[in-house]
Amino acid sequence: MNKETQDACNVIQKQIDDTENAHFRHSAWKTQTASLIKFYFGENSEEYQYFNRRTFADADYAPAVTEKTKSLGTVEHLKRAIETLKVKGIYKEPKKGLLSKVNDTGLGIIAAILIGTFGWLFSELYAANNKINKLELQLTT
Repeated sequence: MNKETQDACNVIQKQIDDTENAHFRHSAWKTQTASLIKFYFGENSEEYQYFNRRTFADADYAPAVTEKTKSLGTVEHLKRAIETLKVKGIYKEPKKGLLSKVNDTGLGIIAAILIGTFGWLFSELYAANNKINKLELQLTT
């Protein structure tokens, strides 16, 4: 495991440890934890989607439950997130190439220009080749 992944595991473990703190505040904690999970796993990851759904739903559907109890399911999820990080490492967003930044219309225009340019070049070469052949025939006769 590389240092970056180990640091991420330590940060998530600190979030778990924070739930044991006497001054634990679930709402601030879950906001910070959601941000960390999103950063380490990516916005479209199962880890982030589960965490985001679960922690924010807990506050709405269980008003009589203590802040401490609300976090217990999430703590188990975070323990599993550490295991996942150890296996997969930190999510790296794929790098985008030059053409991935151009929309479909732009790609169509670029393709049309390239095809037109190559077509023109081919016709010019073909015409030049015909002129050379005609000159050769005139010289040999």
